[in-house]
Parts: sequence; C-alpha cells; structure tokens
Amino acid sequence: MGNTKEKLIKNLKSLKELVIERDNWQDQKSNLSKELALLKPKVYRFNGIFEFIGNNLILKIVYILISILTLILVLKLFHPLGYNVPMTLYVPISILVSIIAIFIYKKIDSILKTILSLVGILILLNIFKILPINYYLNSVIACLFGMFLSLIVCLPICLIWYLIDYIRYMATKDNVIAENKKIYEQRKDELTTLIEKLEKNLDQNSKKREKITKKELHNDYQTQDAIERFIKYLETNRRDNLTDCINLYIEECSQELERQRLYELELEKKKILEKEAKEKQRERQEREQREKENSESFKAIAKSMNDVQKYIDEERRRRKY
Repeated sequence: MGNTKEKLIKNLKSLKELVIERDNWQDQKSNLSKELALLKPKVYRFNGIFEFIGNNLILKIVYILISILTLILVLKLFHPLGYNVPMTLYVPISILVSIIAIFIYKKIDSILKTILSLVGILILLNIFKILPINYYLNSVIACLFGMFLSLIVCLPICLIWYLIDYIRYMATKDNVIAENKKIYEQRKDELTTLIEKLEKNLDQNSKKREKITKKELHNDYQTQDAIERFIKYLETNRRDNLTDCINLYIEECSQELERQRLYELELEKKKILEKEAKEKQRERQEREQREKENSESFKAIAKSMNDVQKYIDEERRRRKY
C-alpha cells in the first residue's frame, strides 16, 4: 500500500473515506431493500357497519342532538311510570351520579361494589334532599327511553348513509384499485432503480479500494475503526508498516474482548452475590419471625401455666379455710 510511512498513511486516509462512503451506501441499500420487501399495493376496502358508525363524527353528533331533543320531549310530558320528572335540576344530577358510578366500576372492576357505592350515594343524596331516589330512577329511565327513541330515528339515517357510501365505493372500486396498483408499481420501479444504482456505486467503491490496498489488506480490516487505529499507530510511531499495524490491532482487539469477558463475569458474579445476600436476608427474617412467634407462644403458655398455678393455690387456700 506504500513504500514509505507517509505514503502508507496517505493511502489509509483515502481508504478511510472510501470505507465511510461504502458504509453509507450499504445502509441506504439495506433501508431501500427493507422498504421494497414490505412494499404492497394499498388495500381499498369498505368498512363494516360498526366501523362506519365508529368513524363517523357527524353521525355521532346527530345522534347526541336527537337524544337531547327526545329527552326534552319526554321530560315535557308525563313519565311512563306516571311521575312528572323535574328536568332543570334532577336530570343533570342523575346523569352526574351515573357517570360517577361508571367511573367507580372502571376503577374497582366489581359490579357488586359499584352497586353498593351507587346505593350509598343515592341514600346520602336522598337524606340531604338533593336528589330523591324515585326522581333518580325516573330520570335514568327517561334518559334510556330518549336514547332508545333517538336510536330508532337515527338507525334509518345511518343505514341510508351507509348504503350511499357503499354504492359510491362500488362505483369507484376498480379505478381506485388500479390507481393504487399504479402507485405501487411506480414506487417499486423507483426502489429497484435506486438499489441498482447503489450496487453499481458499491462495485466501483470496491474496485477503488482494491486499487489502493493492492490486496494487502483483507476486507475484515477495512473498517473505519481499524483504519483509524492503523493511522494512529503509524503517526505515533508505535508501528512502521501495515503488517505490524494489523498484528497490533488484533492484539488490542483480543485484549478488549478479554476485558469485556472479565467485566461480564464480574457483573454476573456480583448479581449472584446480591441474590445470595437477599436470600440470606430473607432466611434470617423468616428465622427471626419464627423465633418471635415461638417466644410469644412460650410466653402465652407460661402465662397460662402461671394462671393455672394461681388458681390451684387460691383453691387450696379456700379449702384450707
């Protein structure tokens, strides 16, 4: 690679630039190859009825508005159970209580505890005359009845809207699929062209590196780290030729691997010692707990025996007198 140290350093620096360029192109090729492997035509499908409802914000708003209007209409009339529900005060409080009950259920995930919590809230509100229980029940029934009526009204609207979208989908299906396939083919051709261009660049890069190294430096040592170390060895006069640089590099790598291995062994040993220490601490705590329980048991037995002895002595004195 060079008859003199200066020429060798110069060639190594040129090789370093080519290696950096090669690594960059290899990364680009890898990313493009992954994208090409995952590339597929965009799927054009029609959502099901439940997805259609879930993704349609306008339909949700219409349903909420109709529910409110239906609820107002129900509350303006007498309730089906025969009670006149005060709309302005009791219905919002009832809705708030129901939301609190739902929140409690999500937190504790227990139907029984949720029902008990709801009953407790209603009893407190009834005691303080904030919300009578019968008004709460009437308000909830009125809300459910209003939601049911609004569902009956919104369902035909939803079905008609869904049918119109389905007709539009069937009319544009073939064109959209053809357009998606065209976009896919274009992107596929672009990726293939870019990959082929990178392969040509990598081939030219390999020839330039072979021209510099003259097959004196194996591909295993044509890395940025290795070449930087070779240059450093030469500039600091640690080595004078490429062969000695390679040997020193191999020696340093072996030492680094050994240090890494020793570090991992030391780390593993430390983890084992910590585990043993925790195990011993747990055993000691269990032993102390058992000793404490035995001590308390012995004290209880001694106290019982003492009480029995006192009773016997007292009985003897009583009989004596």
